[in-house]
Amino acid sequence: RFIIADSRNSDTIAIHGKNIPLEQDLSTPLAFMAKDPMPFNFLFYMMRPEETRKMQGLYRFETFDPNRIPVVLVHGLMSDTRTWLQMINTLRNDPVILKNYQIYGFSYSSGNPVPNSAFFLRQALRKERERIVKAGCSTEKFDKMVLVGHSMGGLLSRCAISSSGDILEKLLTGNGAVTLDEALEDLDGEQKKKVKQFIHFEPLAFVKRVVFIAVPHRGSKLATSWIGRFGAWCIRLPEEVVRRRKSAQFRQIMHALGVKNAGITGIDLTVDSGAEVETIFQLGFGKSRFCFAAPKEKKMSVEQFNGLRIATSYPNLLKGELAKRNLDCKVVKLDGAVEISIALGVADAIADVVESGATMKEAGLEIVGEPMLYSEAVVIGTKAVADRPEMALLIARIKGIMRAAEYVMVEYDIERSKLEEACRITPGIEAPTIAPLANPDWVAVKSMVKRKESNAVMDQLYQLGGRGII
Repeated sequence: RFIIADSRNSDTIAIHGKNIPLEQDLSTPLAFMAKDPMPFNFLFYMMRPEETRKMQGLYRFETFDPNRIPVVLVHGLMSDTRTWLQMINTLRNDPVILKNYQIYGFSYSSGNPVPNSAFFLRQALRKERERIVKAGCSTEKFDKMVLVGHSMGGLLSRCAISSSGDILEKLLTGNGAVTLDEALEDLDGEQKKKVKQFIHFEPLAFVKRVVFIAVPHRGSKLATSWIGRFGAWCIRLPEEVVRRRKSAQFRQIMHALGVKNAGITGIDLTVDSGAEVETIFQLGFGKSRFCFAAPKEKKMSVEQFNGLRIATSYPNLLKGELAKRNLDCKVVKLDGAVEISIALGVADAIADVVESGATMKEAGLEIVGEPMLYSEAVVIGTKAVADRPEMALLIARIKGIMRAAEYVMVEYDIERSKLEEACRITPGIEAPTIAPLANPDWVAVKSMVKRKESNAVMDQLYQLGGRGII
């Protein structure tokens, strides 16, 4: 007689009245799963989300047992489920854990946006529960699920036990400047459904505990460093995500302005796009320069660039400048991390937007020649909207917001005999507001002063004899 026994649930088996001990080998199956990994497979898995989508999902490491609690391991950045194999092997060799828990692994491309992957995790867990219910199995143990999230996987796990509220929706709608349907109006029905599923979610009731391992709950400074930007540049997002992201950004700008033929952008992006628009109003922030840069030790001049490879995120702007200078160069278009392209052997020099120049210095580069363009944030629009009353109203509102950020209101009491001198200190934008007090020898004054000068102004008023200064 041939008997199949599950050594996970029993150490012995009765044969002809005798208890025979069972042997078990939990390591060999795991080793078989991890055999012959593709070199740098973890990098490919992160950088090519579209091509690795079929590998995404929930994996069982053993036959499902309704009498044991599931533990789902969610890996982090630049990883896959095999990252956990050594820990899985250790845990499964603990008899108490083996008897009471069963281990799953959730695999995903960490190159996808976090809301996408978090949705896929929630979806996979729900489908697994539906499968168990459909099979007629008890969910008593399943409904005590434990998630273990490492790094980015912890962020995904957090989304399985949290309520989104309206935080993500506000990001898409410009903090309520438009409705969600207006922000997504260019998407088809299926795409709208997906986006709403990504940004609206509630806790999964059957997840009872989450273990976080090295999770950046408050973000990571590394993400904004040069190595983080380079990593982001390497990732090729699925085409549908890219289209959705770009269209949402432009729609948000248009709707926030209330005019669909206008937007806010930089002068550099406007020139590079070649769009037939006019600069309607300069916003005075986001100031930068478009410059050439090369390795500091080479001490190059712009004239020496002829025949070289120049990397940039502004190919049309650069081509126009090269033509003006009669330089024949190969333009290498990149979507980011331009400053490290020389070290990677992609280019010989770069042309990029510079603010302080600190990032270029970190990469061992120096600016070559004079800036090709000075840029800042601007309101742009087509000729058709430039003279419309709605545009004039919008510009007036923007100016009001900018003025409110630049000025503060100062209030104080002063003797009438010193009022004229006090008004010279606080002339206001048009004129200060003056009101009588119960004491006829004193008046109350309100005046707008520049925020950066407010402390010095209050000191002068006090020295003059002003009181109740706020």
